[in-house]
Amino acid sequence: MPLKCRFFRSNPLQGRLPQPSLAIEEDSSLQSNHFSKEENFSCENNELRKNSHSRINDDPSKNNHPRINNDPRKDREPRANFVDRKVPARVVKKKSPLWLRLFPALSLFSLFLFAGQVMAAEAPYVSMTDIQGHWAAPAIQECVDMAIVRGNPDGTFRPNATISRAEFLALVVRAFDIPAGTEEVTFPDVKKGDWFLPELEAAQKAGIAGGYPDGTFRPTKGVSRAEMVAMVVRAARQDLSPLRAGSTFPDVPDGWMTEPVRQALQSGIVGGYADGRFYPDKQASRAEAAVVMLRALYAMQVPEKQPDDQQLTAQVIASEGAGIDEMNHQDYSMTKSLQYTIGQARAMTISQADDLAAYGASGARLNIVPQTQNAVVSQKRQRTAQVRYHFTYEITVTAPDLEKQNVVDGTLIYSLRIQGGEWKIYKIESVSSS
Repeated sequence: MPLKCRFFRSNPLQGRLPQPSLAIEEDSSLQSNHFSKEENFSCENNELRKNSHSRINDDPSKNNHPRINNDPRKDREPRANFVDRKVPARVVKKKSPLWLRLFPALSLFSLFLFAGQVMAAEAPYVSMTDIQGHWAAPAIQECVDMAIVRGNPDGTFRPNATISRAEFLALVVRAFDIPAGTEEVTFPDVKKGDWFLPELEAAQKAGIAGGYPDGTFRPTKGVSRAEMVAMVVRAARQDLSPLRAGSTFPDVPDGWMTEPVRQALQSGIVGGYADGRFYPDKQASRAEAAVVMLRALYAMQVPEKQPDDQQLTAQVIASEGAGIDEMNHQDYSMTKSLQYTIGQARAMTISQADDLAAYGASGARLNIVPQTQNAVVSQKRQRTAQVRYHFTYEITVTAPDLEKQNVVDGTLIYSLRIQGGEWKIYKIESVSSS
């Protein structure tokens, strides 16, 4: 049976292996405050600072349809009034792991016509239907790729909706990989069975979040901008890298929020509004939460706490090795390969497993022999990193009455982050040859 050249699906998780929802818990009782000016959270100008456990919403009683701030001004990209670290722009395409793409790329139609080329996944594995054109779209999509947040079951993210204290706390625990806590939570408004209880226990043990003076936690209350910044700064501890000098904002009073806001300002996590104010009591939006989370992760650049290059490159090489071994032995369960991946990379691996099994059932076999493998760390921080991987593989495709051989090469960018105390690959991109 001749091999077929197949393209990636727009939603590769549909009909595949069951995956836990990464949807943020919503509460429809929350409403957004309206301000005349938008926060300076520009993602285009600073490129998200790129110099470079997901809790399941399993409570069916929760309403996942929050009120949305329909103010059209919220979809404009705000002006940035701060300097940020710059990175040369590059053209990239989302990828599934290399060894998963080689088989369809070496079909009868492309074996010798497209030597050195592999098929690209043109669309993100999860596409939020309501973030296109939004000023925070790059940060939101990156958080989706990282498996920090996925959005809502209807395919929306609702970037302008508010986010509750419990929801944001869950994001902090996922993003910063906070270990599970064992301390008993005694807030009178938190009960056993609440979906966020494990995250609250972990955050309380780590000193990230506490209650109000009356002893309550108020999990469904919209998180304020000051509370959001305080949680993130505490999670980062003393590992934020200062980006600029600065004190604070004129509307930030002396007290518990003064120091966290000052650190967030200096490290480029937040910027003021056009009038120079911070508006600490304003409820934060889901878009702001994604941007702040990502900027905080990128700001953790204390040199002596960064990972060893060998640790990162070895993870990429080991991931490729596991996939090649599974391909050569026609093991399309991808069990070993999935151990190295999360987020976008994991989803694409799952997506292609059935296709590869179908090729194998047709009688086709693939043998991959690495000739060169060169992995170099291009960017690294304490919790995120990128590795540039150049490869040359000799590929042999055998099928009934056919045997073809060719050599392919290329360069990929592997993005990694810490999850469960280990470095995991969450995204794979190809560098444009142009």
